[in-house]
Amino acid sequence: MKFLSRLIINTLLFIALAGFFPNNFYIENLWFALIGAFILTFLTLFIKPIISLFLLPFNILTFGIVGILVNSMMLNITANLIGDSFQFSSFGFIIFVSLIMSFCNYVIISYLKI
Repeated sequence: MKFLSRLIINTLLFIALAGFFPNNFYIENLWFALIGAFILTFLTLFIKPIISLFLLPFNILTFGIVGILVNSMMLNITANLIGDSFQFSSFGFIIFVSLIMSFCNYVIISYLKI
């Protein structure tokens, strides 16, 4: 249930963010948004905890900034795996989208108590 709910939330967030920022974030269609959400959800649930564990000392030293970069790396990996149908204009914008998605995911999951 957790995987499916995050998949739906990430898909809707991708569509919304691509609509709000059409010059900086491009998704070809709904299917690529769903594929991107699937890859990002998989990376977030299974790969991110391993990376975060290895980077924990740096995360403590930088007061959480490394956590933001890890989230951004997950989005960048997702965009690289999908290719030209799912693109960001720059890494700075990936960080911006990562912050928005993290905040929205936190609010939605806390509200729905998933």
